[in-house]
Amino acid sequence: MVKFDDIKVGDEIPADIRRTINQDMIDKFGEVSVDFNPLHVDPEFAKTTPFGTTISHGSLTITFIMQMMAEWLGDGFLREGQMIGMKFIAPVKSGDTVSPHGKVVDKRVEGDKKLIECDVWLENQDGTQTIVGKAIGQAA
Repeated sequence: MVKFDDIKVGDEIPADIRRTINQDMIDKFGEVSVDFNPLHVDPEFAKTTPFGTTISHGSLTITFIMQMMAEWLGDGFLREGQMIGMKFIAPVKSGDTVSPHGKVVDKRVEGDKKLIECDVWLENQDGTQTIVGKAIGQAA
């Protein structure tokens, strides 16, 4: 867990998270979220779409960014963290390998809170950004 005084604007968030999305993962997330959109859970239907295969639920892929922030800021993100303005800009297909990234854009003290604001994104194996947005959390 990083300390507020050790963080500088421009720092990249260290993360060694890589996940390969597969159909079983998508199906299980569909069960948990009760989202059975055939684009996610029906490979035969998905073949008829412009994607040509199933795509992951967006909320599943955001969890990898949240994991990165929680590992970096610890309880300060788990208790007070926010994901802001998340935009899905490219699909994450079954078979894609994704990794979260982030960069510190602001650090400030508001009352008794030491806040860190970051640009965050998820990339697939080709370096294509699939999600972009901001994350804010507290640092110790």
